[in-house]
Amino acid sequence: MHRILIVIFICLMTAAAFGGEVPQHSSDSKSGVSQPQYEVIYEANVRAPMRDGIMLSSDIWRPDAEGRFPVILSRTAYDNNTPVYDTLGRFYAARGYVYVVQDCRGRYDSDGVWRNTIFEDKDGYDTIEWCAAQPWSTGKTGMRGISYVGFTQWLAATQQPPHLTCLFSYGSPCSVYGDTWFSYGTFYLMDCITWAVLMQGRVRQNIGLYDWLEVVEHLPIIEMDDNLGHQISYWDELLSHPTFDEYWRGQSVAHLFDKIAVPAVSVSGWYDDGQHGTLNNYLGMVESGGSELARKNQKLIMGYWRHGGPYPGMGNNYTSLGVLDFGKGAFFDLMQYELRWFDRWLKDIDNGIDREPNVKLFIMGDNVWRDENEWPPARAQHTPYYLHSGGNSNTLNGDGLLNTEKPGDEPPDEYDYDPADPVPSSRGGGGARGGISADPMDQRPQEQRSDVLVYTSDVLGEDMEVTGPVKVILYASSSARDTDFCAKLVDVYPDGSAINVCYAASGFITARFRNGMEKEELIEPGRIYRYEINLRPTANVFKKGHRLRVEVSSSDFPVFNRNLNTGLNPFTTTEMVVAHQTIHHDSDHPSHIILPVIPR
Repeated sequence: MHRILIVIFICLMTAAAFGGEVPQHSSDSKSGVSQPQYEVIYEANVRAPMRDGIMLSSDIWRPDAEGRFPVILSRTAYDNNTPVYDTLGRFYAARGYVYVVQDCRGRYDSDGVWRNTIFEDKDGYDTIEWCAAQPWSTGKTGMRGISYVGFTQWLAATQQPPHLTCLFSYGSPCSVYGDTWFSYGTFYLMDCITWAVLMQGRVRQNIGLYDWLEVVEHLPIIEMDDNLGHQISYWDELLSHPTFDEYWRGQSVAHLFDKIAVPAVSVSGWYDDGQHGTLNNYLGMVESGGSELARKNQKLIMGYWRHGGPYPGMGNNYTSLGVLDFGKGAFFDLMQYELRWFDRWLKDIDNGIDREPNVKLFIMGDNVWRDENEWPPARAQHTPYYLHSGGNSNTLNGDGLLNTEKPGDEPPDEYDYDPADPVPSSRGGGGARGGISADPMDQRPQEQRSDVLVYTSDVLGEDMEVTGPVKVILYASSSARDTDFCAKLVDVYPDGSAINVCYAASGFITARFRNGMEKEELIEPGRIYRYEINLRPTANVFKKGHRLRVEVSSSDFPVFNRNLNTGLNPFTTTEMVVAHQTIHHDSDHPSHIILPVIPR
């Protein structure tokens, strides 16, 4: 009843606000986008009531003019009073929009207590309807934002607020469990501990005080926050839910796409840790969106970027990443595309964006943008490349081979995985908060280790494009009751440099989660199991003269936590043992990578 009364109250306010004239907005006939024509009014700390009486704070940029304007809303846990929002606010307000940026519940100037994603669906609904009821609003409201600010859009959309019209989401999760905290059972250690400390107060904490490479060595993981002098309640809370259970289901939209009925743009990059959620959001909406309008008006943009893509104000200088320079043609003006999107759905400007191909991909190697009608491309030929060796594929100098011939009677490869000396994650390139990078980096330092198996193809006689999901089928046994296996797809250049192609360098599987994340099943030591390791999708042309390479190991630390190989709770134990790993590649156990090869 309380919710019904609130909805009636909001609707009455909205109806009252709809008296008055809607200004006519100018757009450039050639570009089809709104042009700057207004001076800007800025208002700070405007309070909006939520259904339970909590007041949330918004900063608002709006045209200095009479009349009503469409609204663009961002809801952030990272402070609405920042230069990037001022840039965006003035950009949009000058072009005839009201830009509202709200601090999420319990963050910065908003009242209440913050809990990671828990209140964002209902608070999002209430805020959208509050915006629609204001005297400066036409009622039409779109949302935009990156990462957490992207996820607040999807959560609000599941509640079907009447005045939500469209979304523009960058690097957003689909499931907090599977896209933010865990990857097929393996914990995103560096990102999670740095983010947990960053977010433990009402305002962002200074994480620059710590040597994170030293911090992540601490065991048990569940006491890592206490060891830093921080007591983070949700650190213990999330680590007490290692499986995908009802706790995590409430922080996912994967089962709620049929509730979301608005057009949306999903943006990510091949080196974005938000890539997995972005692609799942797009596919989920195309397949199960809550209206025909929504299903037919989903757009996907995949660049070469890391998390968030080019930020406002970066101009056209963001054309390189890690050790790769993608050239001047790599620049894509996301701000103009975003403006066209909001013009179409919030101002009803017929600029044709809804009739353009639904998918835009940056094809690395060729370094060009390409339109597609679908993701993944249906014309891809899913081609297995098999692992081969004479039993000595350890290190870059081993005898590991990669080709399309099925293996015959071949000896397995073996290595010892010691959690006390894990394979280190790539450094440099300006990646995660702790200084660890998921950017394209030379992997040869890691390939010198005996606990890294290396399988390399012959030199390519012609270009080979791989665009779509990438998967490794690995037949492996271990001396441990639980362990990890990871695989990496690498582009080997003529000079020998070995550049990781898929995000985070590796795809991971934790053995106890080999049959799904809903339950844990330890393995029998010495028994051969079939593991499916999902690497992140990519779009990369392996150029003529290059070689394909697959690495296999059991660690990528500290991007991911170390499996301690005991079968005990990985977050509460300090005990560790060395696991002897055996990778099989024979006629009965044909370990291979499946590459989505695009005919050229």
